[in-house]
Amino acid sequence: MNQVVFISSLQNEDAKETALQFAADGCHVYGAYTDGAALPCDGLETIVQLVLDPMDAGSLNRAVELVSSREGKLDILVLKAGLHAENDGGLGAHDYDAVADVIYRGADGMRRILEAFLPLLRAGETKRIAVLSESCAGIGFCEDTGEYGYHMAMAALNMMEKIAFNALRPEGFTFRNFVTDGPKTGMDAKTYIQRDLSNLPEDDYIHSDENRLVRRDSLFRELAW
Repeated sequence: MNQVVFISSLQNEDAKETALQFAADGCHVYGAYTDGAALPCDGLETIVQLVLDPMDAGSLNRAVELVSSREGKLDILVLKAGLHAENDGGLGAHDYDAVADVIYRGADGMRRILEAFLPLLRAGETKRIAVLSESCAGIGFCEDTGEYGYHMAMAALNMMEKIAFNALRPEGFTFRNFVTDGPKTGMDAKTYIQRDLSNLPEDDYIHSDENRLVRRDSLFRELAW
């Protein structure tokens, strides 16, 4: 049976690429623009495209109803903090209201999407939640001096995923956190998100990727938070 996948922040190139990967694999893919972009966009005919304002309950309800009426379930939810503030440079060079909005929508907005789709995820067979991240979301990997809002949104989204992991892992949910800017010679985001990982009772904690939240890149390397 084809998996049903919902991907947020389709305006982001990594999210768009991942959506196309799932669609090429025969999945039923729904992609949401969270920046108010016009629809449809060329080259994405294999994806059901929609505009979603995660801060608006009505917009969320319409997105959920669309997937529910067509599919009756959701197997995989992929989240991405996909907004950037126009004026978010180095120290002292910020539009603080715009930066705060990017952080709020990038983290809390993704939480609202997760919570809205939770009943459909519970109805699905896979019950998987994934985050598309970047290496610079980890403190030890960040060498940038600007884009405070985008970095903070990605870091907060990681924490949101961990809190969701704590709450939902006992129900059988599984989680993925994929760093998209790793070497291009390895696996892609779709492959990692779909892949079932070690969950054997005899495995110790460090080798049981299903029972802890792990950040990995295309070479399957574990990256520090």
